[in-house]
Amino acid sequence: MRTVLGGGRACSFRGAVLFVLACMAGLVALPLAVRADARHQNVDVLVLGDSQITFGAGPVLLSFFEMMDASCRDFWPLGYGSGLSDQPAVGIIGVRSTSLRSWVSRTDNGKQMLCEVDRKWRVNGGSYGVLNRNENPYIQIGQGEAYEFCESGKSAFEVMFADGYYMPRLLVLTFLGNDAPQWAANPETALQEVQDTMAQLPPDLPCIFMTTPPVYRQESADVRSKAQENIMAAFAAAGSRCSVVAGHTDATLALNVGNPRHFRRQASGAVQDPFHPTREAQTQTLTAISGALCAAIAEQLH
Repeated sequence: MRTVLGGGRACSFRGAVLFVLACMAGLVALPLAVRADARHQNVDVLVLGDSQITFGAGPVLLSFFEMMDASCRDFWPLGYGSGLSDQPAVGIIGVRSTSLRSWVSRTDNGKQMLCEVDRKWRVNGGSYGVLNRNENPYIQIGQGEAYEFCESGKSAFEVMFADGYYMPRLLVLTFLGNDAPQWAANPETALQEVQDTMAQLPPDLPCIFMTTPPVYRQESADVRSKAQENIMAAFAAAGSRCSVVAGHTDATLALNVGNPRHFRRQASGAVQDPFHPTREAQTQTLTAISGALCAAIAEQLH
């Protein structure tokens, strides 16, 4: 990965015509180089995920990673740190019903969930941290300097990590539900998605893959737990350098499955949204897996 730097060309006097032409060449090159460099997003930690981020996990993950050394203090040896600044620049993007497939696909159909404008809401994602300083977290991928991932014929990852556009020091991918039926049914599908992902990430980029927390219904949680088993095995089989963190554990399943207090409810008390744990539930489940997440961070950054 390389950032294009702007700069003029030194002009030597070898006749008035050569002088003018050389200087004009330098002046023409300068604005183009500056534009390419200005597109760079200054992010230390980049977190990408699905609608779990928009429905509650975004602010929770932002708080954890912005205070990473403090978040992991109880799990790291005394004096140990991430190696990043005390307040790393954290950017978080969650896009509706997306999966790893959405980020590696080069076709319009494959990128539909990532790039199409939602017909009802006119936005399709949420953005937090240094990428979005507005009070309104809702954004549309493909619109805005930080979200230009929808280039024809290229995957979102290929665009994101080209020409110094994004150069994070740690990438965190957090997905599960939207590909859970496919991953649970066919380990080869999970393996192919992992191989495609690793082929498109920069080879020197530290990365963590973390599955999302359990949902309300037991049958859905069972499918996602099987999907988690297969996707974790796929990362191992692919020889991936990414650390993998399980969002479905005995502790997190006990917190969420069948617990209506961890999901949005109607006035009657019935669960209205059984797929997205509330922000408080996201906080509790993240706390439950913090040891594993902090171990993954240490493994990737040291």
